[in-house]
Amino acid sequence: QSLAFGFVMQFTGALLVLFDVYTPVGVAILIGFTIVATWIFHRFWLVKGNPFRADFDFLIVVYNVFVIAALILIL
Repeated sequence: QSLAFGFVMQFTGALLVLFDVYTPVGVAILIGFTIVATWIFHRFWLVKGNPFRADFDFLIVVYNVFVIAALILIL
């Protein structure tokens, strides 16, 4: 159920941006999805005992910050 909602958010946001229809709405949807997904799946500060996993999750968080910055530039 929440997985399907995530797919719908990504697909809708991407189509709005791709076809230049309500682009700010599409960007807002994609930014919101990226923030929520990062918060749920990449909590590097909670990883104990596996430094590789913590470093990997931190790298993904940094990457997602860059993705959000790129989405802001679309506006």
